[in-house]
Amino acid sequence: MTEIITAILNGDKISIDDGVDVWTFDKTQQHRKEVMGRQFIPIAANMDQQYLYRLEADPLTINTRIYLIDERGIALHNFSICELLNKKDLFKITSKMREGEEIKRYRSFIEQYAQCPGSLYWIALELSLAVYDERGSEEMDKESQQLFKDLAEKGDARACHELANHYYFNTSERDEVIKWRTRAIEEGETADLKELADFIIDEYPDKVHLALDTLHTMQQNNINTAWAYWKEGHIYMTGIGGITPDPGHGFLLTEKASGLGHIVAKSDLASFYFQGMGVAKDLHTALQLLTEANEASKKVHNQYMDLADEEEPMEEGDFEEQIALIKKELGQ
Repeated sequence: MTEIITAILNGDKISIDDGVDVWTFDKTQQHRKEVMGRQFIPIAANMDQQYLYRLEADPLTINTRIYLIDERGIALHNFSICELLNKKDLFKITSKMREGEEIKRYRSFIEQYAQCPGSLYWIALELSLAVYDERGSEEMDKESQQLFKDLAEKGDARACHELANHYYFNTSERDEVIKWRTRAIEEGETADLKELADFIIDEYPDKVHLALDTLHTMQQNNINTAWAYWKEGHIYMTGIGGITPDPGHGFLLTEKASGLGHIVAKSDLASFYFQGMGVAKDLHTALQLLTEANEASKKVHNQYMDLADEEEPMEEGDFEEQIALIKKELGQ
C-alpha cells in the first residue's frame, strides 16, 4: 500500500476501483474547496466528476482522512485510501455476514482489518444492524458500539454519527447525542449540523442557543440554508427554550426560507398573513402564497425535495383544506 502513496506523491496517475467507483488520483488537479473555514485540495476524481479531497494541512498517507464533498459543499463522509483499497473485499465480507453464518466470524474480520481503521467501520455497521434482524446477539451489539467508539475517538466522522444515533434511539442520553453529533461535524460530517439543530429544538430546548449557533453556521456556509432559516423562524415564532417570542423576526426568517424554495415555509407565511401574526393580516396574500405552496407540493409529489431540503416526500396537494378555509372567509 505504501507504494501507491509514493506513486501518487510522485505525480503518477493511479486508479483504484472500490467496487462502486473508479477513482483516478491525479496530482495535476489544482482547484481548492473551502468548507466551514477549512481548505481542501482534490486528490482524485471519478467518471462523474465527483472529487475526493484531503485537508490541505494533512500529509498524504495510507490512512489520511479523505472526503467526498458534494456540489453544495457538504462532506458526505470521510475515509482513507487504505479503505478504498479494501472496499471490494469488505463488501463481499459484509454481504456474507448479512446472509447468516459468516456473522459469527466477526472477530477474525476485525483482526484482519485492524491496521485500516476505516475498514472496521463497515464491520461495526454490519454487527449493529444484525441485532435488529435477530442475526446478532447482545455481545455483537456491544462489540459494534465499542468499535464505533474507538473509531470515533480517532476521528472517524461516520462512527461519531452512528454513536449519536445509538444514544438517541437506545438510551436517550441527550448530552451524549450532542457530544457525538458535534464531533461528527468537527470531523467533516456537515450533514450532522441539521441533525444536531433538529434534535436540540425537539428534544433539548434548554440548549436552544446551541441550536441557534448551529443554524447560523448552516446559513453562513450555505448548508441546507432554506431549512435553517425556516427552523430559526419557528424558534422565534414559538419562543422555544425561553427565547422571547418575536413574530416580526420569525416572519422575516420564514420569508427568507420561502424565497429559497422551502415549501413548508411558504405555507407558514400564508398562515402568518391569515392570522396577522408578525405581519398585517392579508387574506389575499395568504391565499396566493398557499396556492403557490400547494402547486409546488404537487410537483414534488413522491420525490425527495432538493431546494426545500425536506426529508420525506410531500403528499400531492397538501394544502387543499387550508385553501378552502381562506376562500370561505373571503366569500369565494
